[in-house]
This record gives sequence, C-alpha cells and structure tokens, in this order.
Amino acid sequence: STVNTMTNIAGRATSIACTVILLFSVILINCYFVQGFSTKQKTIRQTNLHAVTKRQNAIFDGAEFVSLASFVLDENSSRIGDDSLLDKELPEMRSGFMTIVTGTTDEKEGSNRIVGIVNPSPDDSDDDDVIFLDDETSVYRDSVATIPKEISDNDAIATAAAALCGVHCGMPRGDTGKAVVLGGGDYSCFTALGLSELGAEVSLVTTRPMGLKDTPLNPLRDSEVEAMGPGCGEEELGFSVTLGDFDTVIDTLGDEASMDKVQNLREGLAKTQDTGVAEKLKVQNNCERYISTMTRSQKFVLTEGILFARNAVIDYQKKVENPFDPSKFLRIPPPVNFGKVTLQTLLDSGIIYPAENNENGPNANKDAFVRGWSFPDYTEFELWPLDSTGGSKSTVRFGFPDVSALALEAAIEKRMAMTKTKQAEKKKVQKKKKKTQTNPYVIDISSLTDITEEIISKKRNCVLFISASYCQLCRALKPGYTRVARIAKEEHGDSLYFANANTGTKKGKQMTFSLQVEAVPSFILFKNGERYGTPFGVSKFPSEKLDLAIEYLLSDKEWDSEVFQDSEEQQKARTKLQ
Repeated sequence: STVNTMTNIAGRATSIACTVILLFSVILINCYFVQGFSTKQKTIRQTNLHAVTKRQNAIFDGAEFVSLASFVLDENSSRIGDDSLLDKELPEMRSGFMTIVTGTTDEKEGSNRIVGIVNPSPDDSDDDDVIFLDDETSVYRDSVATIPKEISDNDAIATAAAALCGVHCGMPRGDTGKAVVLGGGDYSCFTALGLSELGAEVSLVTTRPMGLKDTPLNPLRDSEVEAMGPGCGEEELGFSVTLGDFDTVIDTLGDEASMDKVQNLREGLAKTQDTGVAEKLKVQNNCERYISTMTRSQKFVLTEGILFARNAVIDYQKKVENPFDPSKFLRIPPPVNFGKVTLQTLLDSGIIYPAENNENGPNANKDAFVRGWSFPDYTEFELWPLDSTGGSKSTVRFGFPDVSALALEAAIEKRMAMTKTKQAEKKKVQKKKKKTQTNPYVIDISSLTDITEEIISKKRNCVLFISASYCQLCRALKPGYTRVARIAKEEHGDSLYFANANTGTKKGKQMTFSLQVEAVPSFILFKNGERYGTPFGVSKFPSEKLDLAIEYLLSDKEWDSEVFQDSEEQQKARTKLQ
C-alpha cells in the first residue's frame, strides 16, 4: 500500500513538472516573438534622449502666423500636409502653434541639453527624420539644437520661438545676401543680430538713434548691422531707394501686405512674394520675400489705440494661453534645418531672446505663450513718417516703394542730382561750430550725438540732469544744479563734469528712449565715459543723495541700487515724460 501511494505521488509530481515545463516553454516562445517585435520597434525608435525637462506651446498669430506658415508651405509642403491645405480656410483666430521641448541626451562622452520641436505624426515620417523621446513623443531631428550651459531651458525655448519667423524665414537665400529689418525694438535688434550672425548683410531701418553704435546702451554695438533712418541722406530718400537690391524685408512694426486679412495660406503666400507691397519690392529691389512679424496684439493696439486696447490685449493673451486648446489653432511644423542651421548658431553666439521679454508676463511658467506687443514698438510706429506722395490720407510708411514708376524715376534723379555746391554746403554745415555754452559750469546736451562727443568719446566722469520744459520741478532745480556744478568745479576740477539735457525736442525724445528714462527730473551718471548706476531722482538742492552718488562715481565703490532708490515722495514729485 505504501509503495503504491509513493508511486502515485511520484506520477503526479512528474505530471505537474511536465505541465510547468510546457507552460514555461510556451511563455518563453511567446516572449521571444513579443520581445523580437518590441526590439524591432526599439531599433526604429532608438534614441539617446534621456529625459524631457520642459514642454511649451509657442503660439503664432496675426501676420506673423501667415508669414511663417506660408514659408513652411513654400519650402516643403509635405511637412504641413498636402497642397489642399493651401486653400483651406484658416482658423477663426488666424493662429498656429508649435510644441517646443527641452531634454537631456545620454551620450558616452557626457550629457548634453537639447531643444527641439515636437513631431505630432512620427509614423508618417522617415525614421532618420525624427528622434523619439518615448513611444508617444518625438521631435524633428533637424529642429534640434544643443543648449550651451549658460543658457536656461526657458530662454532656449523663447529664443527658438522668436527666431522661427524673423530670423529663419527672413534669412536671404538670393544672390545679394542682404536683409532689411524694420524697427528698433528688442525683437527687431534680436532679428537683425541673428541674421548678421548667420552671414547676411543687414540694414536695420528705425526712427530710433541706432546709428550711434558707440553708445554703450545700443544693442547693435560691436555688430556688423548697419542702422539707418526711414529717410536717408541730404535728400531724405526712402530706404528702399537708398539700399538698392536686397533679398528680404522683415517688418517687425507693421503689416503693409495686410496679411492678417487673408482667407487661406495660398493668398498669404502670394502676399509675401507676388502681390501688393511684395510685388513693388520685387520690381524695384529684386526682393524675394516680404515678411511681417506683426502679432495680433500689435495690430489691435495700433487699431484701437493704447488707451483702449491694452487691457483687451492682455485678456486675449491670457485667453489663448490658459487653458491652451490646440483644436483652435493650426499646428505648424518647423522649417527645414531650423535647429541645425539657425537656432544652433544663435545659441552658440549668445544671441538670446529672453523668456521674460513678454508684455503679458514671463513665459517661464506657462504651458503656452504668445508674443504680445511693446510700448516702444507702438511709439516707433506712431512716429514713423507716412509717404506724402500718396496724398494727405496716405497710410503707407515712408521708405516703401511708391506705386508709380514715375515717382521712382524722379526719386532716383533727385538722388543723382546732388551738385558740388550742395556738397560744399553739407561740409560747411558739418564744420559749423556748436552753439556757445551759456552756462560755464553745465554742458548743454540736446541729442545722443552730444552725449557721444562730450561724454563718451572723451571718457569723462559726468552727472547728466534730464529735464523737460513742462516740468515745474525741473525748472525749480536748475539754479541749485548750477550751484552744485560750480562748487564741484572748484573742488574736483576737470575730473567731474555736469551736463543738462532737455527732452522737449524730437532728438531729446530719442535720447530718453535710449537712456531708458521714463520720468523727469532724472539724474544719470557716466564713469570714464560709460554708463554708471541707474537713473535716480532728486527733489531739492542741496541733495544728500546726489552728493553720495558723486562720491560713488569718483571712488571705486560698486553701485548700490537700493541706496539710491527713490522714495514715494520723490516718485510722486517727478513727471512722466510726454
């Protein structure tokens, strides 16, 4: 009986063992095929990306959206879909977006931070054209750039978004290699510097005094960018006549082609190349493309006026940014080789568009962001002269080509008609001595040219009093300021100078823009010809604050902004610039 029982147990054990072995074999075989399939997928999606650190949606609207989407379609329609999209009616808000991410690579030689643009349809792309972050997220390989250590993820994403339209789409691809940027604000200068770094010959046209490139505050200082006004030379010819042939125009202030009104991208493409202002520029200047980077917010402010539009614009920006609804926008793929050619060059050269440069608040903590507008850009557009050849109701900014070919011929004739007499008169004006100083202790400053000649080029230590004729406190301070200057002259001799600048003239207003002065009276210091410290106010003389500032100026002390911060009483006493 015992033997039979043990035999039964052994038989059962053998049966169970066989069953386990059989099941294990099935699992192994199944795993082999499953793993084989999975391995194949991993081979296709093999990547060195280790982690995604940040993801944001960059929104493009207004004329900037039309310019960017039209460029991508013209360059490589396969990335944005078939040609039927050209005739498809645009979203109600005339807006599009790209998703930009930053991540970390896991290379043998070390870890690198990268920035790239998400590809929403990787299965429709060649394996070599995408990099997979995981099974659901991939980026266009040629949109990727390595982020230098000193640049944050936030600034890398903001720079990528800012460079897409103005820099990459505006880069000349013609024979001359020349680009014209209109505007003198932060975005305009970023675009001009970026194009110049990429090898373009760049002319920046602005009503701001950017021509004084030796001024320390000038963002174009030490660059190859040529700055000029809308009217050039003694005859005040328009920039399009003066510059001759160029390849592209990047308009950061306006939208002469009315791109925000197009119904589809085919119409938008025509407006950047073949119709309206683009056609005129092509005929006169062999210009291949007119690009407007005007945002919806900029357009709204110009149309409604700053007093009525500001709150509405901020409400619009908040509406599209949070919560972000991708169904309301057209997803735009990046232009070909954007990361390799354009973005990498800018990052390596330190040409950055900071994430905090947004009227609607810094981009850093947003899931989505849209570029807004700026008060300096609005002011510059309003100050830009209009073309009088179109009559008193003309809305075309001066410098763009005239509609009439006769007007162009007349302008060229006028340019070539300069006589020797006029040249002699010009030299005479240039040699004319400056007006006699009425105050022996205070230098009169009327423009940035005066600052350059009297302070910067001579490397002087100087106190500059910024005043205005409509400021009562300024008028009350002038006698005391002269007294302070006289006493300082006796004590310090030629080691310290005092100057006064009136902001009432056109050149005076340009000067305050460059010096970043918002209210008067303001005092600015220069140490050995270079800007020292921050502007501050004084409400009476003698002034302990000014005495202490002079002590800092003439010593090796580092400027302390908190020490010279204006009190509430001083802030109330000052007058906003008009």
